[in-house]
Amino acid sequence: MGSSRGAASRLATILGQVGNVGIGEVLRSLDLGGLAGRPIEEVFAGLADFICPDGGSIDEGIARDAFIETIADLADAGITEIDGLTADQMQTVFELYIAHTIEARICNDIGTRVVNMPSDVRTVERIEAQLGSALVECRIVR
Repeated sequence: MGSSRGAASRLATILGQVGNVGIGEVLRSLDLGGLAGRPIEEVFAGLADFICPDGGSIDEGIARDAFIETIADLADAGITEIDGLTADQMQTVFELYIAHTIEARICNDIGTRVVNMPSDVRTVERIEAQLGSALVECRIVR
C-alpha cells in the first residue's frame, strides 16, 4: 500500500498546513489559488492530483479511489467548510481516507484471489456450459 501511504502522508501535510496558514495560502503554494473560496468538495477534488497523482498501478488506483470516496463522505461527516477546519475534523478526514484505503485494498485482494481461471480449455468449456444451463433455468423460473 505504498501509494496509499504516500497519499496519506501528503493529505496529513496539507491538513496540517491548512491549520497553520489557511487554505488560501496552501492553494496558492500548489498553484491552485483559483480554488480559494470554492466549496470544500471542489477544493479537495482540485487537491486530488497532488495528494494521489494519477497513475497506472492498482495501488495508485486504490489511493485515488479512496480519496474520491473521502470527498464524497465529507458532508455526511459534517465537514462543509475547509477554512477553519478543527483538529477533530482534520482527524476525521484523515480517518475516512485511511478507512477507504483499507476497504479498497481488502476488496481488491478478495477479487484477485477469489476468481481463479482454469488452466485448461476443457474446464473452461464445462464452466461455460454450466453457466449457460443456470441462465436458462433462471429464465424458466421467472
